[in-house]
Amino acid sequence: MRPVSHRVEDRSPAIVVHDWGGDGPPVLLSHATGFHGLVWAPVAERLVAAGRRVWSWDFRGHGDSEPSPAGYDWEGFADDALRVVTHLGLAGEPSLLAAGHSKGAASLLRGEAREPGTYARLWCFEPIIFPSEETLPPTRRTCSPRARDGGGASGTRSSRPWPRTGRSPRSTCCTPTRCAPTWSTGSGSAPTGASS
Repeated sequence: MRPVSHRVEDRSPAIVVHDWGGDGPPVLLSHATGFHGLVWAPVAERLVAAGRRVWSWDFRGHGDSEPSPAGYDWEGFADDALRVVTHLGLAGEPSLLAAGHSKGAASLLRGEAREPGTYARLWCFEPIIFPSEETLPPTRRTCSPRARDGGGASGTRSSRPWPRTGRSPRSTCCTPTRCAPTWSTGSGSAPTGASS
């Protein structure tokens, strides 16, 4: 499957958008640093087959997009994401799902923080997030204290729901059969009794 690509040239740098086609609810796919929008080809193909309308794009200095004359920073990458969603007329679309990996996810999150309501739903895998002194208004929903801190409501590590053994939470909730493919790839240590 090959997309139809076009340039967004409302200002510099020009950004290339890849239109994967499809019908149905829209999906935007945002790539990680060092990649480009075509990396999403297998995902886009499955989404289109599942009844979605799909686009991806190349961030500034990536793929077929122009390099940035002003350099590269998080605000610039958030600008790219906002330019694409606006260019496609999808900002604020209630059925929109935007998905990103690493820098791509962080750019979507930063864009949403700057312009709340742009993305109806975000799916963010390994976003790059830095601590901030900025306080969110009380009307904004944030992570629960447990999810945000990795601990209990008090935010202490000792209140974690899993044993303090240095193993990840999956070591207490995954069975060897269910998680064997993950452990066999070397991305974690298997709990006692599991083969690795």
